[in-house]
Amino acid sequence: PNANRQTLKLPSTTDEVPVDKYLRSIPSLVERAEELQAQPAVVLSEETASDLKVLNIRQGEIGHVTAKQADIIVSDKATTCHIIAVRSTSTDDAGSEPLVSLCHVDKAQYEGCLRDMIDAHKEHHGELSLDAIDMDLHLVGGYTDPDGSSLAITEHLIQLFGQISVEEKDDVNMTLKTCAVSCLNDNGFGAPIGRGLAVDIASGNVFLAAVDESLAGPAPNLRAARLWSAAHRTKLAVAHNQFCDKIIVTPFEFSTFKTLKTLLCLPDDVMLQYTSTSPDVEDDEFCNRVRSTLRFIRDHAPEDVFGPKRNQPVYY
Repeated sequence: PNANRQTLKLPSTTDEVPVDKYLRSIPSLVERAEELQAQPAVVLSEETASDLKVLNIRQGEIGHVTAKQADIIVSDKATTCHIIAVRSTSTDDAGSEPLVSLCHVDKAQYEGCLRDMIDAHKEHHGELSLDAIDMDLHLVGGYTDPDGSSLAITEHLIQLFGQISVEEKDDVNMTLKTCAVSCLNDNGFGAPIGRGLAVDIASGNVFLAAVDESLAGPAPNLRAARLWSAAHRTKLAVAHNQFCDKIIVTPFEFSTFKTLKTLLCLPDDVMLQYTSTSPDVEDDEFCNRVRSTLRFIRDHAPEDVFGPKRNQPVYY
């Protein structure tokens, strides 16, 4: 099955050609990205996905899931952010089903979390597997933004997964199946084509998606509040794993801050400049979501959610 695998030669970080422009020179990657983008984003809602169990992963989160737990795993609303999906299979292990991980990253960090993600797949299929694990990698997000925020994330992820694939070559066959990132995800007018990515957990098929609020999942303001906390600067929050069928919100500290009241009073055009890395391409509800989260932070304390000692996870 790996007879057609090709080795992706990554450019040096000292090369003058940006990594997204280099990736755009590889016909197979461009063709796959164009195939993905040729179809409009599927809107996942209670109406359109009434017979499906959909797991939505929000910005700053990571989720691991098997087909016994859900049908679709998805994340959306990415502009400069990148959505990473990994699906692994192994023919050697008896009874081990495919595992899918998906995360939504907003900065060129989280190396430890992404390495932990790969380790989770190795553990799922068993460290003693005689055959290497086949791992498909899908990357979607970013565009040609003026500040280069997208490109910084793209370069970080490509170099990191390239390094991991070399380190894990005896145990993992990693294939970059989808790479619609930065200039490969730009519509030609300075906006992203794909803002959401979904994976059919059983088949491994991927498609562009948007998540309606009816399927956005529980505790949206609490989960979004983490983006305003110190915890978000260093780690992705594990919102779901293959051992538990519930959404998990692990404890984190949050509190009101001096400029919160001012932010709440700002008109949309000004708020966008202060709260978004891509103010010109955010969706129409962005500012409303920010205000809702800020009001949650203003009106609640961590002990209201995570118990008196602020150390009890919340399960939904």
